Amino acid sequence: MAGLQVAEARSPNLTERFRELSSWISENFSAPWRAEPIGAEHSPSTIQWASSDGVTISRACMSPLRLLNPGRDHKHSDQYYVYTANQPTLLKITGRPLLHLQPEELVILAADTPCEYLMSRHYITSSLVIESDLFHQYLPDPVSVLGRRLALPCGIDAVLQRTMMSAWELSAAGMFEATGRKLARSFLELLALAPLPKESEERRRSSGLSIRCSQVRAFIDKNFSLPSLTVMSVAEHFQLSPRYIQQALSLGGVTPGEYLRNRRLEAAACLLRDPSQSRRTITQIAFDCGFNSSGYFATEFRRAHGVSPRAYRAAARLS
Repeated sequence: MAGLQVAEARSPNLTERFRELSSWISENFSAPWRAEPIGAEHSPSTIQWASSDGVTISRACMSPLRLLNPGRDHKHSDQYYVYTANQPTLLKITGRPLLHLQPEELVILAADTPCEYLMSRHYITSSLVIESDLFHQYLPDPVSVLGRRLALPCGIDAVLQRTMMSAWELSAAGMFEATGRKLARSFLELLALAPLPKESEERRRSSGLSIRCSQVRAFIDKNFSLPSLTVMSVAEHFQLSPRYIQQALSLGGVTPGEYLRNRRLEAAACLLRDPSQSRRTITQIAFDCGFNSSGYFATEFRRAHGVSPRAYRAAARLS
C-alpha cells in the first residue's frame, strides 16, 4: 500500500471536472456515484485517502454539489461508509424522510443504498469505508444504524467522531496501514454495544447479548475450518470472557462448543454428499472441516447422523 494518496480535479471545464470527480468517488467508494455542481462558484476539489486491510479513510475538500448513488447492483457493493462533514448536509434515502445532518454528525450507509447528498456550501468531508465482512462481525444486522440519526448517549458520539479524526491523523502520519483495521474494530465495537436512547436496562442487556450471539455465530461460521479455533480463542478474539460467550450463544439454545462442532459436522456432511469430493478421503474431509482427529470426527458424526461417515457417503451416492 502506497500510504496517503492524493487526487485533485482542476479542469477549467466544470462538466469535465465533475465527471473526473465522479469517477474518483465511485472508485474509492465502490459504487456508481455521480457528482453534480450546485451554484456558480467552484474551486478545485481535492481527495486524499489511505488504505489498510479492508478499511479506507478519506478526506475531501469539495465545492457545493449534489452527490447521487442510484443503488444499482454493483460488483463491489460490499462496503459500508461512515460519513461526516463540517457543514450541514441534506441526505435523501429512498423511502425515508429527509435527514438534516448537522456539522460533524455521523451517518452510516451501505454502498448499495440509493441516496442523494446535497451540500450547498464548500465543505470538508471525512469517510471511513469498511468491508462488509468486518462490519458484519460487529453489526450482523445493521439496518438499525443505516441512514439514521444515531444520537448515541453518554458522549459516545464524541468518541466515535474522535476515532474518525484519529484515523485521519494516523493516515497523515503514514501509520494507517498498520493501524487502520484495529481502529475500525474499536469503532465498530463501541457502535455495536452502545445502548440506544430510552432503552431499559433489561432490554439493553438482552440486546447486547443478542448482538454478541450474532457476532460469535458469524465468526465461527467464517473460521470453523481452523483446527485451532476453540471457545477460548473465540473469547480472546472478542476480548471477552468464555463465560460471556457462553451466555451469548445460550440465546440460540446451544453452547459455543456445540455450535462450533455442529458447524464442522454440517460442512463435513455437505462435502461427503458432494460427488466432486468423492476422491478425497474421509480423514481429509474431517481435517478440512476443523477436526484434528478422524476417530473423534467419526464418533461425533455417528452421534449426529446415526450412521458412520462412510455409510453416509455411500447412501448419498445411491440417492
